[in-house]
Amino acid sequence: MKKNVYKLSAESGTSIVIAPEYGCNMISWMVGGREMLYNPETQGKMPEGYYSGGNPILYPSVGRTWDRSGNRPEPDKYWIFGRENVYKMPCHGIVPAGRWVQTKEQSQRGKVEVEYSFSLSEKTMSEHYPFDMSFLLRYTLKKYSVGIEAIFRNNGTSPAPFAFGYHPYFQFSDRSNICVHLPCGKRALLDPELLIPTGESKMSSSTLSFERGKACDMAFTGINGKRASVINKSTGAGVHVDFDENIEMLVVYSGTDSNYVCLEPWTRGLGAYEKLRHANWTDSGEIPVLQPQQTKTVNVKYSVR
Repeated sequence: MKKNVYKLSAESGTSIVIAPEYGCNMISWMVGGREMLYNPETQGKMPEGYYSGGNPILYPSVGRTWDRSGNRPEPDKYWIFGRENVYKMPCHGIVPAGRWVQTKEQSQRGKVEVEYSFSLSEKTMSEHYPFDMSFLLRYTLKKYSVGIEAIFRNNGTSPAPFAFGYHPYFQFSDRSNICVHLPCGKRALLDPELLIPTGESKMSSSTLSFERGKACDMAFTGINGKRASVINKSTGAGVHVDFDENIEMLVVYSGTDSNYVCLEPWTRGLGAYEKLRHANWTDSGEIPVLQPQQTKTVNVKYSVR
């Protein structure tokens, strides 16, 4: 696995490592010599390790896509109204099928900025996502933070649906001492098998803790702020996740007694690809839609508390 290392300075101990052939995943974020991201042994191995550590990119869908037009739900399949083809959409999208090329690297005092461009082959587009979208990803490293700017442009002649998110694995030595602060008013209720929304419930608390012996996989909506945090209750140390208005869902995932907590900023769109078979999908509000020649930028920043 090829790795590109970007250091703030030789002596700072602050750096990021990007793996272009591994989905442009930020597989390491060091702050003052401390690793902030969880990196498993399976990382870089396909397919089991692709979404297992670092900061995987979810695009142009988030979560699983199901076709429920028949008698039984079928995974990874969808239709678009007015088109006869059946398309495949793997869980969390098609970034593994694309190619990333570095287009920029610039260092200034106290800041390093790098940019990558994403592309798909015509075959992949015809099988998975028949829209002419460009996608630039820009990382900005500073002493205590890394900003990630995602820039999308619809270069085609028809509206294009897309969902987007990150799946960061923040590393902690003792999960039982960790809490998550969420600027959300609602929890999304998910089908236990399909993991797609079935409704919402009001949250009684904006703080989430973890129970020993239990995994956590929850989605939250009703966002009423622009910062979520993962905090060590004893020391007060942790990580902030700041985001712009395009983020409409936060997902918290952590394996049973694991040493990581995923605090994932997502756009709208979980389970929405099955709605594209309806005539009004462009106006349904189920998924973000880019009109021809429209550009959208999504900003997220991770910072050390």
